[in-house]
Amino acid sequence: MKKNPGSILIDMLLALSLSLFLAGVFSNIVSLYSKIQFNSYSLQNRLGLVQLQYYLMLAYQFQVDGEELRYMIADQEYTLRLSNGRLIQQPGTLIFLLDIEDCEFSLEEEEIILTYTFHNFSITRKIAYG
Repeated sequence: MKKNPGSILIDMLLALSLSLFLAGVFSNIVSLYSKIQFNSYSLQNRLGLVQLQYYLMLAYQFQVDGEELRYMIADQEYTLRLSNGRLIQQPGTLIFLLDIEDCEFSLEEEEIILTYTFHNFSITRKIAYG
């Protein structure tokens, strides 16, 4: 079977165009996956803040100490702090926020304010009334 002299060039151009097309599709899939993962952490953190606010409605005797918040619930002392990129309550390990870089608690006009950094965005929320 005899091939046309230009068929090898055409085959190579088809293979190259198919490779470039697949590379573009793969790039879009990776980009979409990273957006979905970011949005899931963002949604999880919003839900965690709501849970934290409801939880702190039961608390009393707040002590704001910069990177920590201490409080009492039913005569048990608890501490909120940043640990391994998560805002957790101790004793135990109740996780409220995920994938955060830093956090700070402050008391302003009888309101407890949480400021944290999530993916290079600084977020400030009122979480309780002291």
